[in-house]
Amino acid sequence: SRYEDVTGMQRDLHPAVAEADPDKLTLVAGTTRREGINLYLSSFAGLELSGARQIKARLSHTFGAVEAVFLTHVRKGAGSPEKNFAGLIVDYRVKGKYVKRVALSVGLYHPKYDRIEPAWGKGGKPDLHLELGDFINQAPEREFSFDLEKYAPKDWDGTVFLNLGTARVLPSRQLKLEILKFNDKEAGDFLSPDLPEAAGERVDPADLTSTVLKTKPRSLTGAIDSVEWEKWTKIGKFQPRGFDPDALLRAPTSGFLAHDFENIYLGFHVHEPTRAAIADFPEPERNERIEVLLRRPDGKLFQVLADLAGRQAIYINNRKSELDGVVVKAKAVPGRGTDLFIAIPIELLRFDMQRTPVLVKANFCRARLGRDPEYSVWAPVKKSFADTARYGTLILHF
Repeated sequence: SRYEDVTGMQRDLHPAVAEADPDKLTLVAGTTRREGINLYLSSFAGLELSGARQIKARLSHTFGAVEAVFLTHVRKGAGSPEKNFAGLIVDYRVKGKYVKRVALSVGLYHPKYDRIEPAWGKGGKPDLHLELGDFINQAPEREFSFDLEKYAPKDWDGTVFLNLGTARVLPSRQLKLEILKFNDKEAGDFLSPDLPEAAGERVDPADLTSTVLKTKPRSLTGAIDSVEWEKWTKIGKFQPRGFDPDALLRAPTSGFLAHDFENIYLGFHVHEPTRAAIADFPEPERNERIEVLLRRPDGKLFQVLADLAGRQAIYINNRKSELDGVVVKAKAVPGRGTDLFIAIPIELLRFDMQRTPVLVKANFCRARLGRDPEYSVWAPVKKSFADTARYGTLILHF
């Protein structure tokens, strides 16, 4: 660990922990409860393993149980987010020399991560940086299997340095890795790390021509049936809110569009495979949700907030409305997230169906909450979902 005493407080506490126990096959790394630690503090622990091709492990953390002044994991406004880290570093050996380093983030992923720690093993910048999962913002403990062989270089001699570490995290945030089993190729819980891609320049969505339905959808008359949505018009992929080209989108959303003479129908796969939806408040505005925004012919903005428990709120020009008739249904899908169905009566939208096709400026937005909130949109907006300047266009034939 590397640190400087910046406050003179809590002098009886070490600011960090880094432990490797070869007998128990356990690694611990992170910060203690000592406040005021230096921004540059890092902590890594490692074990050299020979003959390990696959591992089954239990990863636990304290990031979600912090009793501290700050609830974020890193200091806001500190700059250089590419220096932040929480996760695993795997160094591969070829002919007695460590030649390849793979970083596996469990949160705080940044595409330009370039720390050279730990100094042992390869002791340099990672050759490959993947995201194992957003563990530190989810359950405090998880078991999984990982295939070391999959990322090994040519002529790998079967030896790795497996390291666990954190860098530039706030106090009271620790990781613990316990290796439970080796070389079980048939394990059913292998994780396939992602290589997240930066969003790049935002794209204005192409016009969407809605699918005309001749019969009422089953999702309206009964329980949600997401299979029928596959025949509807597919809504293009969501993008991070704002225009930062380096922004990442961690949770994708898939949407579908259809209509008849009475309603506009929308179906959404709200992907969140590793945790339950955050939707415990009675007010949809405080929960994870999808927002549908449609500009009516009278110029007013019609907005439906549909949370992931099936609650709804209606706004017109950013003011809450008591209009009724909108239908919202939600269904939790283990291992995927939530399916959300919305039916909006056309009479509430005041379309002139004598003039066809009807063109509607619209946007679809998602609010994903938790310690590190994420907001995504179909049509790019700078900040407010209600910014209509770059809304996309829906085309409805009657």
